[in-house]
Amino acid sequence: MKFIKYTIIALFFAACHAEPEMIEEITPLVHTRASSLQFTQTENINLKELGIIRPSKLIRKDSLYIILTPKSKYCFAIYNNNTGKLKRFVPAGSGENEGLYFLTMNLNGNTVSSFDFGTGRLVELDLTRYATEGYTPEFTPLATNGKNPLGALRAGNQLISTGIYTEGRYRCTNPATGDEYFSVPYPECAGTSMSDSLKSIFYASNCMVVNSSNTRLACANMQYGCLDLCDIEGNTLNRVNEIHLNRPGITVQHKRPRSTGIWYPIAYTKHNLFGFCDLTTSDDYIFALYSGRTYRQYKGEMDKGRIILVFDWNGTHVRTYHLPNTCSSISYDKTTNSIYALRKSRNHHPEFMKKIEILLTVSAVTLCSITVWYAFGYSGYDMEALIAAPTTVRFDRDSLQLGFVKYGTSRKAVFRFINTGTSPLIIRDVKSACGCTSVKWDKYPVKPGESGEISIVFDPNSLGRFTKTIKVLCNVKEKVINLKLYGSVIE
Repeated sequence: MKFIKYTIIALFFAACHAEPEMIEEITPLVHTRASSLQFTQTENINLKELGIIRPSKLIRKDSLYIILTPKSKYCFAIYNNNTGKLKRFVPAGSGENEGLYFLTMNLNGNTVSSFDFGTGRLVELDLTRYATEGYTPEFTPLATNGKNPLGALRAGNQLISTGIYTEGRYRCTNPATGDEYFSVPYPECAGTSMSDSLKSIFYASNCMVVNSSNTRLACANMQYGCLDLCDIEGNTLNRVNEIHLNRPGITVQHKRPRSTGIWYPIAYTKHNLFGFCDLTTSDDYIFALYSGRTYRQYKGEMDKGRIILVFDWNGTHVRTYHLPNTCSSISYDKTTNSIYALRKSRNHHPEFMKKIEILLTVSAVTLCSITVWYAFGYSGYDMEALIAAPTTVRFDRDSLQLGFVKYGTSRKAVFRFINTGTSPLIIRDVKSACGCTSVKWDKYPVKPGESGEISIVFDPNSLGRFTKTIKVLCNVKEKVINLKLYGSVIE
C-alpha cells in the first residue's frame, strides 16, 4: 500500500512533464449566464483561536461544521455553532484509530465518512454520538484481498469504493459478510486502446456522493471533467449517464522504461484541464464544484474552482453558477437550504461562504482569520424553486403594436406581469433573435402575488415592416413565454 500511495501522489501532482500542444475547448456548460453576487457581513466565529488550521474540506449539518484538517495533529474537527464547543478526532498516524491521508468527505444522513488511502480504511463519524464522552469513530478496512481502494463511501449496508481495480470501476463490499462485487466498465473517454489496468489509474482520483435514498451514485473525476451516474441495485451498480466536459490531456506509457527512475504510466500534461473539486447534493440535485484550470497556469491552485455546475440525478445539466471567489469545497445543508463553500482569502487564510438569497445576495460569517461565507441557498423558499419549481404567470399582454418607428430613433416597450402561482418566479434569461432589441428585467425572484416588468428597447437597423419575438425563459410549465413586437420602420 505504501508503494501505491507514493505512486498515486507522484502521478497526479508531479507527473506533468509532458507538454504536447493540446488545449481543448471547455464545454459550453461552464459558460452559462449567471447573476452577479453581492456580499454583506454577519456574525463572527473565531476559528483561529480554536486552532483549526489549513482545512481542506468542510461539511455543514444543522449547527455543526465538520472540517477536514489532514495536515494537522488531528484529521477531523467538529464545531458546534450553537454551543461554541469543538471536538477533534482521528490523530495523525498509521496506528489503530489513527489516519494518514484524506482527500474528500461525504455526508450520508447523520454520518460523515472519509476514506484514508494511506491505511486503506473508511472512517465514519456519527454526528448523533460524537459529543458522547469517549466516543471513537468507526474504522472499516477496505484494502483486503489484495485490492487497492482509493476512495469509498457508505450506501446503506454496503461500502462502495473506487481504486486500482481491473474487474470493474466500482466495488461493492458488505462489511458484515466480507462479500464483494465489481460492476460497471470504465468510461471510454480515455481511449479504447487503454487496458483496464491503465484505466483504473486514469480514473483513480474521484469524489463520490449518493442520494438520500441510497439508490443512485454520482462519481466525479478530479483529474478531468467526467461525471458518472449509476443506479445502485443490491450489490451491483448500473450506469445511467456519463458526462464529459472536455477531452483529457494525457500521455500514456504502456511499458515500463529501462531506466531506473519512477514510471508514470499515465502522465497528465500541463495543459490538462483539472476536473471536479467537490460534490454535494440536495434531494433533487447534484452540485459540482468544477476547476477547469491547468497546471501550467495555476500550479498548486489547479484543484480549486469558481464554477458550480448543477445536474439532476439523471445527469441533465440544470444551471451553472460563477463564484466571485476560488473555492476548494462545497457542502449543502438541508436545514438552512444553503450551500457552504470553503475558500482562501486574499491573505491566504481559508474562509467559508454561503449564499442565502437566491442568486443575488450573499452574507458572510467572519471567523477571525477564517471567514465563513454562505453560498447558494436562500431563506423563505424551497431550494427546488431556485432551479425548476414551476409557477404560473400572467402578462398584461403578449404582443404590442409599436406603429410607425422612424429610422434612427428608438422605441421602448414594457410588458408587465404578475406571479399567479405558488412558487417564486425566476426569469433565467430574456432572449431576442435580433440585435436591434435590448431587454432589461429585474434579476430578483418575484414572489407569489407580486408583479414585475420586462423593458424592451427597439433600435431599428432596417426599413420596412417587422415582427420581433422575445423569448422569456422562466420556471413555468411551458419553460418559454413568447412576447411579440409589431410595427413598421420608416425614413
